[in-house]
Amino acid sequence: MALIFIGIVAIVLMVAWLLTELQQQPVGWLLILLFAVFAVAIWRLLRKQRIERNMGHMGKLADQLEAVVSDFGGIDTYLALRKGEKVIYQRGQVELREYKGAGSKISSSYGGVNLRVSKNVSFSVGGSDGNITPNPEEQTTIDVGTAIFTNQRILFAGPNHAREWDFDKLINLFAGDNGFEVDLAVSNRNRASTLAADSRTGITPGIMAVICVEMFQEGEEAARAEAMKIVQDVRDKTAEYWSKNPKG
Repeated sequence: MALIFIGIVAIVLMVAWLLTELQQQPVGWLLILLFAVFAVAIWRLLRKQRIERNMGHMGKLADQLEAVVSDFGGIDTYLALRKGEKVIYQRGQVELREYKGAGSKISSSYGGVNLRVSKNVSFSVGGSDGNITPNPEEQTTIDVGTAIFTNQRILFAGPNHAREWDFDKLINLFAGDNGFEVDLAVSNRNRASTLAADSRTGITPGIMAVICVEMFQEGEEAARAEAMKIVQDVRDKTAEYWSKNPKG
């Protein structure tokens, strides 16, 4: 963060200086070119640092996932569990996203007749029409809280909303890249929901949802095998990156 701040301050100061120089001498255009080169170099450095941080987070995710599925021992929880249910994993800083209405628009038209009564007075007869059309719904983050994954369901608990998705009512589950997002649709809710979180503070919700559904449908051994495929894939990709971009 300190490097980012220093880079921003340097860019602001250089822009101010260049504007002054351009007013005084043509060589300022050369300075603009140098500034552009400097800005690109800063951008590439910041991008590289961001990618390296993400690779580090993904490596930790693989270690955490391997530990969770090693025995599926379950963790202590405040939940009232069902028969045969156990909590496999829980994590905070998870966004709950749902589609919400974005208002509506009113369109009107006029196809009537204007009748002249006198020189300065007229009135219309019929022909006025109007329609109210709802705008397309937009997905919005409505809460941030804790996601709890069991071998029978997924739950979300936040300060404003609570949700529950039973695997025996599951209609659709779609996990995005690296599991950062997972779309969940169940038969007892008329709207699909999305859980979203990055890998900085835990296993991503999409990956954990896939593992828990696999356990529910096929058993622990199948779920463990699926999890280890993900672990190996993550480690292969991070190892490939570091081999091409060694530190230092």
